[in-house]
Amino acid sequence: MVIVTGTRNGKPFRREIDIVNMSLNGTATDDIELKGGDTLFVNRAPMFYIYGQVQRPGGYRLEKGMTVMQALADGGGMTGKGTSRGIVLHRRDAKG
Repeated sequence: MVIVTGTRNGKPFRREIDIVNMSLNGTATDDIELKGGDTLFVNRAPMFYIYGQVQRPGGYRLEKGMTVMQALADGGGMTGKGTSRGIVLHRRDAKG
């Protein structure tokens, strides 16, 4: 999501734009022209962290609709000592 703020016709302007959705679906209504003085706010991409018996432990970008197995694949998969029976998820709240 990108938040665009500025002024249009002398009035405050604020618009939230889903860039991925706009690119995939060709939503022309979100394709606005930027003006001088506009401000763009792009929030940090959400991250997940993988550690333990994986090839490449560390932080990775969380994609919309990503599964645990896709996250594990981002980490290069399990090492020879790893097993999928030992996977433990730590979530911030009930919604994840």
